[in-house]
Amino acid sequence: MKKKASKASGSHPAKRQILMLLKDEGSGVPGVPQRRLAAVALALSLSLAGLSSARALIKGNTPPKDYGLGKGLNKAGPLDCRSRTECEEMGLKREEEKYGNPNSQEKTYKLTSSGARYKDMKPGNESDGVVKVGDDLKIRYRVMRSGKRSYDGLSGEATTLFSLGYGEDDGPKDATLNAPIGQGRFVKALDEGLVGMAVGGVRRVQVRPDYGLGWKKEGKCAEAIGAVGVVAGLPAAGAERESACLDDSLLPQPIDWDAKRRFERRFDEGLIVEVEPLGLWGWASDFIDFRKKKADALCREAEEEEKKETAASNQALGLEEGPKGPPTAQAEKELSNLGAHSKQRNDFIAWQQEREVTLTHTECPSQDGTVDLSEYKGKAIRLKGCRGVNYVVPCSGVLKLMMDSCSDVQLHLQGSLITSTLELYKCQQVEVTLDQPLGTLQVDECPEALLVRYAERDFFGKAYHQNSPGFAVAWGLAGGSACSQTIGREGPFQLMSCIAEGSLQTEAVRRGEMEFPLDLGLAKKQDQPEPEALPAAEERQKEAERQRMAGNEMFRASDFAQAAALYSLALEKAPEMGSVWANRAQCWLKLGDHEKALADAKKCTEVEPTNPKGWFRQGMSLHAMKRYAEAIPFLLEAEKLEPSNKQIQDAIKMAQMKARNSAYAQSQ
Repeated sequence: MKKKASKASGSHPAKRQILMLLKDEGSGVPGVPQRRLAAVALALSLSLAGLSSARALIKGNTPPKDYGLGKGLNKAGPLDCRSRTECEEMGLKREEEKYGNPNSQEKTYKLTSSGARYKDMKPGNESDGVVKVGDDLKIRYRVMRSGKRSYDGLSGEATTLFSLGYGEDDGPKDATLNAPIGQGRFVKALDEGLVGMAVGGVRRVQVRPDYGLGWKKEGKCAEAIGAVGVVAGLPAAGAERESACLDDSLLPQPIDWDAKRRFERRFDEGLIVEVEPLGLWGWASDFIDFRKKKADALCREAEEEEKKETAASNQALGLEEGPKGPPTAQAEKELSNLGAHSKQRNDFIAWQQEREVTLTHTECPSQDGTVDLSEYKGKAIRLKGCRGVNYVVPCSGVLKLMMDSCSDVQLHLQGSLITSTLELYKCQQVEVTLDQPLGTLQVDECPEALLVRYAERDFFGKAYHQNSPGFAVAWGLAGGSACSQTIGREGPFQLMSCIAEGSLQTEAVRRGEMEFPLDLGLAKKQDQPEPEALPAAEERQKEAERQRMAGNEMFRASDFAQAAALYSLALEKAPEMGSVWANRAQCWLKLGDHEKALADAKKCTEVEPTNPKGWFRQGMSLHAMKRYAEAIPFLLEAEKLEPSNKQIQDAIKMAQMKARNSAYAQSQ
């Protein structure tokens, strides 16, 4: 027995050599380093391990323990089977239900010009943009190793090597990769495979190492590592470092150390890159830049023209500190050029209607709780699916505003819209505050509460609404004490509301051929008898009301000179109308004629002492003439009549500050 054991332990020549070397090392053979002996022993033992490998055989028909637990299927659970054959059949059936039949001959992928495969896992929204060569792409992605079920190199489950934007690696969850497409920044398979993809979709692209489609460098690139053979005592032996073939200049690339190690071992395999575009930076940039330059040029031209007219007015009056009112000749010139200006403005509006930007916010991105929309000047803004956000438009210049399927949203329009149009569709719990006149308001399919607050009653133009029983309007700025008035009704018919004969009236819209409205005002009832002739005083009052409404239309269109002329006609018929005096005072303020504005505001308080506009505009006229101390008492009178009006409160604070500064400057 001892003889057999000795023979078994040293039967192989290599084993006998190892034992002899170890024995010599223990005895301290001179000239032979112990580290070298140990390395040789290790190398030979590893080589023998491959020679002595064997396979175990499972006998019988009973499946092993835990056999058939779904083969990696998420939450598959154990299979209720009694034999290996039955378990395999049930497992294949589950795989086919979840991933499809791998033996199917149906081709579910497409090919790029270089032969890279790609497949859309989720369609995107083409209205948000389509990837084109040259676009700056904003994406999140996963680089994965395909599993055994990936019969086409794209389908089925896959093991993630590294990712970005999903919070799976060390990077932040909302991280994105921004790079141009088709410029050689991405691997060739992605440069070709992402073109034509819509924003919001998910696409898988197969990145193979051959044909220059992946990260592997072309030609012989691996670095030889001869030190391994030298250490083992086999100078002819060696190894190669395949990571030297990795081109780390091509995107995407891993960031953290663990992901880099995984990627270095797998980059020369066929991998799957799953990409989700989040946006296009510079999408159709040439066209956008062209339109922006054209819009800027038109705006500059309009500003220069306004400066020239202002300078001419100042020169005619001999004033140095700003305009005090255009002379009659200048006013006539403005009226004669009104048609040309209106045509240019209409052409500009028609051209601008092609420009629209869609925004969606489910939470406020700023710390102060307000989203400023002033950066979208010159564009039509569509707020779609927004929740719990406060928006503000602090200045004029926005083309048009549309709100679609928004809830719990507040919108404050401090500036005027170019088209003077606001549209609300399928909105609920929405409040809109308008500091400037609005020509057209459209409200459709808003069954729940929706409040539109106008700063002044004269700012109300026309409101078209349909099936919106929760639609209500109010007068005064936000926080005021004015009560709201519900004008919306339930039903599939369209209504139109406007100020007529001094009150807010609502009537169904009548349409003729091609669905055009037959009239833009309130229609007279056909079944009413002919009205009797009105007395002269009532006729004058009615004519004055018509002129006042026409003046309001011109004021909303920013034609202040024409509005002042129409208000003057109304005052000739009915000089006791305090609101018309206040409106004409506002026109003079807009035109820079502060003396006339002060005179009209005083007349308003004489005929209607309870009108806060008269007192407020007296104060603003004096403030514009730098008579700050004189302006304060009139502003305080306006505050007594409207104590919750924030605009009046701000004007008082400003006048007080200016008065103190002026008094201090005079004392020096």
